[in-house]
Amino acid sequence: MDPIEKLTIETPEQIALEFPLAGLGSRTLALLYDSLIQLVVGLVVFLALAFIEPDLAAHWVATIG
Repeated sequence: MDPIEKLTIETPEQIALEFPLAGLGSRTLALLYDSLIQLVVGLVVFLALAFIEPDLAAHWVATIG
C-alpha cells in the first residue's frame, strides 16, 4: 500500500498502528448517508411540530409583527 493511502500512528509503547484512508467513493457514500439521516431527522421534527402545534406559523407571525 502506498504510504500516502494510510495513516500511521505511533503509540507511547512504540507500536505503529496503520489505518487505511478512505477514498473518494467511500467519502461520497458517507456524505450521502449522513445527508439522508439529517433529512429524515429534520422531516420527523417538522412533522412532529406540525402535529403538536398546527397553527405555529400564526403564533410566530403574531409575536414578531
